Amino acid sequence: MEQNKPVRLTFLDIMRFIALFMMIQGHTIYAILNTEIRDGSSFHVWTLLRGYTAPFFMVIAGAVFTFLLLQQDKTKIKGNIRIKKGLLRVATLLFWGYLLHFQWQALVSPISQGLVDNSVSVDVLHIIGLGLLIVIGVYVLARKYIFALSTGFLALFFLVVLFTPHFTKTNIHYFPTPFFSSEKFGADFMQEQDSLAQSHPVVIEYIKPGSKAESLGLLPNDRVLKIGYFDIHAVEELPQIETKFARKEYTNFILLRDGDTLEIPYKFQRKAQIFPNALTMWVNSQPTFADKKSLFPIFPWLSYILFGAFFGALLAWMKSNDTLFKHLELKLLGIAAMLFLLVEVGEFYELKYYGVINFWGVTEGMGSSFTLVFHRIGVVMAVGAVCAFLARFIKKLPRIMNQMSRNTLWLYVGHLILLYVVRPKFTNDRYDVGPTMFAVALMYLLMIIQTLVIEKKNELGTWKAYLVFTSNKLKEFLPRKR
Repeated sequence: MEQNKPVRLTFLDIMRFIALFMMIQGHTIYAILNTEIRDGSSFHVWTLLRGYTAPFFMVIAGAVFTFLLLQQDKTKIKGNIRIKKGLLRVATLLFWGYLLHFQWQALVSPISQGLVDNSVSVDVLHIIGLGLLIVIGVYVLARKYIFALSTGFLALFFLVVLFTPHFTKTNIHYFPTPFFSSEKFGADFMQEQDSLAQSHPVVIEYIKPGSKAESLGLLPNDRVLKIGYFDIHAVEELPQIETKFARKEYTNFILLRDGDTLEIPYKFQRKAQIFPNALTMWVNSQPTFADKKSLFPIFPWLSYILFGAFFGALLAWMKSNDTLFKHLELKLLGIAAMLFLLVEVGEFYELKYYGVINFWGVTEGMGSSFTLVFHRIGVVMAVGAVCAFLARFIKKLPRIMNQMSRNTLWLYVGHLILLYVVRPKFTNDRYDVGPTMFAVALMYLLMIIQTLVIEKKNELGTWKAYLVFTSNKLKEFLPRKR
């Protein structure tokens, strides 16, 4: 079979750059802007638009990867450069996904269950990596038939979307018996509601003979003020409080007994566990025992990658029939219209069978709504139609924009390190709109510099060669000794 000649789709390049632009400004403003301004009504539109960033990214990632994959010789798997690059990209995404969450204090000291759960939570890099792995798997099985391939991606998309409401409301994490319980600790805690107990309402009601609580010297009617550095305001806080301590870590009870404040030291005993939460974190956004959760689990976020894969296969099919650029913007508008129609159908279904529309997925007792997925992808396709129209006049993006789009992963990693690793070393202050916008502009400048460095390194071949090149350039500018 003759290998297809690769085609570059300018409208996808435009969409990818828009996604990159939205990502950088969204994360920077969220991390730096004063929270009262950020979460206020004046920034409502920004908050709404920010909700489209991840779907935008995921749909485009799935589409670009699948489209390029289908440009290869479909009769061979061994030696397929796109599969090799894809598997390497999957490994890279998973590696950086976990590395960005890794708690470095684990290398020098024990860590708590809360930090462990945070380390294994699933982020956007993880889910894109899983999505690309599924795309490769489906491609291997149905690579010779684009129609079957696109149908498979579409079926998987609807499968994830339709199961989303059921999985997102089911908590499958491991919940051990709380340490501060009758079975483990040997004390019963109760919550007082009278006016005298408003400041410190948690009281020890009963001490089990021979228990850990008795050995520490705790007594009935002791009022719990603090455990370690954490103020105690409710009995429900105790399971979360214990997950903040590491095994064998010394802490203390601060108690109020007969009007006197007492401090009783004790050593925490529970060992932090990686599994099974390292696996269950992939499924949904339900909180763990340590009150940690994933931001981008499989349900519903994998659906965006799968739709992108379907979209990429559809573009490849149109290319094979020489209809790719024929009224492309109208085709994308048609897809967007069908998705918006599915939103209306979904809301009609919810209203008829549940008596409520659950568009934002916040209705009590109901999981995330699939209508939000359809709506967000519909918006992505509508923007894609605009980009396809612009591509009729913009045949090629400026070089730096294309370079930044090609290095999205490294720019994602780079700007997160600057925001959440480097910046906290100097300040955690938040600022008004003016300084925040300056920070956004500065972040874009830094990302441009990072892109130029990466491209130059790729041109020279290795980082060693780049360092030699940089050293020689610096010598040209430095004054020579006489």
